[in-house]
Amino acid sequence: VDGYHNVAQSYLYGEGVERDMRKARYYWELAAEGGNVDSRYNLGVDEEKAGNYERAIRHFMISAGAGDDDSLVAIRNSYAQKLVTKDVFEKALRAHQKATDEMKSDRRDKAVEYLQL
Repeated sequence: VDGYHNVAQSYLYGEGVERDMRKARYYWELAAEGGNVDSRYNLGVDEEKAGNYERAIRHFMISAGAGDDDSLVAIRNSYAQKLVTKDVFEKALRAHQKATDEMKSDRRDKAVEYLQL
């Protein structure tokens, strides 16, 4: 899955291949279907740039629900621009918080504390 994301990024930036947004999108879709949150966010950005706000929000909601901070910011910005309702924004906040709470653990906190020494 991460390999598809990496290939998409190569097409996006033209690294080792000719820049091709159509191919970047194709590989983001494959990666997103496999659960890659960064690719899901990138699809949302791509849809937003194309003016497909409903599709963009669907992508952002999925990735925010997986704990992606950038997607939550995108939904917050959409709320500020009145492109989504307060209910949609609150749903995204709750899903994001649940995902981040599930990622917490004592072992992870101790490892972070150890690495910051």
